[in-house]
Amino acid sequence: MYGLPYVEAGKSTWTLIKDRGVDAIVNDSLIGNVLSLGCILISLLSCAASLLVASVMRIVLDTLEWVLLGFAGFFIGFMVSAVVTSVIESANNAFFVCLAEDPQALASYNPELFEKIRQTYPEVTTPV
Repeated sequence: MYGLPYVEAGKSTWTLIKDRGVDAIVNDSLIGNVLSLGCILISLLSCAASLLVASVMRIVLDTLEWVLLGFAGFFIGFMVSAVVTSVIESANNAFFVCLAEDPQALASYNPELFEKIRQTYPEVTTPV
C-alpha cells in the first residue's frame, strides 16, 4: 500500500501490530479455527451429497469407486470452501491491520465495537 518491498512491508506491519498491542487480539482470535472446522464440515457434507446423488440415481459402483466418489466430493467441497473462507480470513486480517494503524477510525465508524475492544484490550486504543 505504501510502495515498500514485500519483506520490508511485512516487517513494518508486524512491528506496527506488536507496538499497538493488536498481537494480543490476533492471538485470541478463533476465526481461523472456526473457518477450518467449517471447511471440514462442508467437505463432509459434499462427500455425503455426492454419495447420496449416486445412490439416488442408482449408479452401480464397486467399493473402490464409492470410496473414490466420496473422496472426490470431499476434496471438491474442501477446495471450494477453502477459497470462500480465505476471503473471510483475509478480511479479518485486514481489520486487525487497520485497527493497529488507526483505531480512532473504528471509534468514529462503530463506537460500540471500539468500546468493547477498548475495555478488553486497552493498550490497542492508547497512543503509541
